[in-house]
Amino acid sequence: MFFGKYRIDECERNKRMNCVNYATASVELSGGSISPALKLLGQMYVNGQFTPEEYQYRTERLVQIRLRKLKVSGIKLEIPPSEYSAIS
Repeated sequence: MFFGKYRIDECERNKRMNCVNYATASVELSGGSISPALKLLGQMYVNGQFTPEEYQYRTERLVQIRLRKLKVSGIKLEIPPSEYSAIS
């Protein structure tokens, strides 16, 4: 059985699911949360709608947008600029 636009097999789908679940757990265990938009991207990636490169690009774009909104609204970020400048 194949899934999604890129016709990934069940083994690849399971690998992707494990990666997304691991990343989500890592963020949540450190006190963060995953936005609904990032959850949707993760699910779409698991289901074969994106290549790994497309998923990374779309995820980084969402993070960039969120960081800019926080900066514009005057909220002090606890993340040092050196940690997120790589995705700018």
